[in-house]
Amino acid sequence: MEVWSASPLGEDVVDDAADLVADAFLESPAYKYILHGVAGHARAPPARARRERDRVVLRMLFRANLRVHAGDRIFSGAFAPHEHARRLVCFFMLRPSSVAPPKIWRELWLALQIVWYGGVGTLWRLIRVKNWFESTQKQVVRGYPGASRGGPYLTLERMVVRPELQGQGVGSRCLAAALQEADALQLPVFLATQEERNVEFYSRLGFRVALAEPVPLDIGGYPNFFMVRDHSQDR
Repeated sequence: MEVWSASPLGEDVVDDAADLVADAFLESPAYKYILHGVAGHARAPPARARRERDRVVLRMLFRANLRVHAGDRIFSGAFAPHEHARRLVCFFMLRPSSVAPPKIWRELWLALQIVWYGGVGTLWRLIRVKNWFESTQKQVVRGYPGASRGGPYLTLERMVVRPELQGQGVGSRCLAAALQEADALQLPVFLATQEERNVEFYSRLGFRVALAEPVPLDIGGYPNFFMVRDHSQDR
């Protein structure tokens, strides 16, 4: 397996990565709320039709989001040989805090895409969820020595493994390789997850829970865990 780390996120990876991420997050509580609202499931189409619509919207959303970061210098995934080509088997974004925010025109373009595919309600709920996560993570970062004084750090996002390869240690090996480079940079790593089983997974890689705070009821009301991994030269 070839681990692709400390490399720009390439345009040639975006579509495959976005589809992989969208399928993985299709049933996540955060995106269920974003797509349908707190009581949205009662008014949703039948399960199969709803899932296909949701998949289309999420794939569009993640493709647009990843294209915003195309060219950014981030740790971005792992590949394995597959029928004379490279196949993306694991994807994640380990994003430095120094990466510049997207240009305003890109954000406007993304907003229009969301409204076209998902409606105004989807855009509004996404903004509210995004604002809460960003605000709360800033509180967690402020409580960390070094980062609280404006020092650099990394944020882990979009961690997924191909379904047929899950449970084989692929995610652990890929992420561990990238985290070794984070250690070499002497940077802490922050993340947020809504699944308790993920807390156990990340704990094995050196993360600890910094804040266990449920998302407010008016934007979904599901569990959430902010975690941090201290850098170490001795791992």
